[in-house]
Amino acid sequence: MPLVGVIDPAHSESKRRTYGKPPPWISTKEALDRAEDAKYSPFTWELLNALFSEHQERGEMVPSSALVTACPRSEIIKRRADYVVDLRDLYVPFRGTMVHRTLELYQHDDAIAEVRFGTTLRGIAVSCAPDLLTRTRLTDYKVTEQPPFSYPWVEHKEQVEFNAFICRNAEWFEIPGVGGPAPMTAALPNLPFDPTQYPVTEVVLCYLGPKFPKTLRVESKGQPIIWDDDAIDKEFGPRAEMFQHALDVFPDFPGGAEVLWGGEPSWKCPGPPLCYFNCVAKRWPKGLVWENV
Repeated sequence: MPLVGVIDPAHSESKRRTYGKPPPWISTKEALDRAEDAKYSPFTWELLNALFSEHQERGEMVPSSALVTACPRSEIIKRRADYVVDLRDLYVPFRGTMVHRTLELYQHDDAIAEVRFGTTLRGIAVSCAPDLLTRTRLTDYKVTEQPPFSYPWVEHKEQVEFNAFICRNAEWFEIPGVGGPAPMTAALPNLPFDPTQYPVTEVVLCYLGPKFPKTLRVESKGQPIIWDDDAIDKEFGPRAEMFQHALDVFPDFPGGAEVLWGGEPSWKCPGPPLCYFNCVAKRWPKGLVWENV
């Protein structure tokens, strides 16, 4: 099920929000049509078109980002139920997309940027699209208001370690805008190198703060850390199995998910301290869409 609409961003609607009542929402197409009027909202037609075009409906895909998210309930709900979001929720990740797109234009000739790689973990198809991949290093860019002080955030560390696993065990790759998935036997000459033949020896997070970048390598005592396949299986295998099971049984709640995800055996987000985000699961079950009055 896709994103079906957004809270009406019109200047006029924001001024007449009614206390205690949900704000009106409109379809993404209607938002685009209304944005032809330059005074309609803070979002221009071009900005809305970019936001909606870059928004990714994951469908059946199990990307690495879904297995490190603070609220897996939300990830499942967004794939299986119609929902509405505030445009501000789309704008924040879109800022990161804009930065990634610019860096992709200026990548090194012997590097791979934003190509999706996929493999299987415990029989489940998983994938990732590293921001930058060289023969020795995997780098992930993070646009943030506050970079960590001296060590990457835990979920970011987990993601790049999992991405390194996927790349060195890749079974297929997909270049954006160039056909569909292709087997790794076709990597050359379509890619500058085959990452299964050059497993990375270090993983790095580059935090793009508002005033200055901060690059942090996942390491211990000055030496890079790369999780081996056994460590990846132990950490991410149960997550992948539960995520796939949840997709299969929705709207039923998958048995045992509360043990792995925390909270109660329900699709309702447990909130802090497990999840601090304004996620879709916090609106389950009757706040995903609503009738406009």
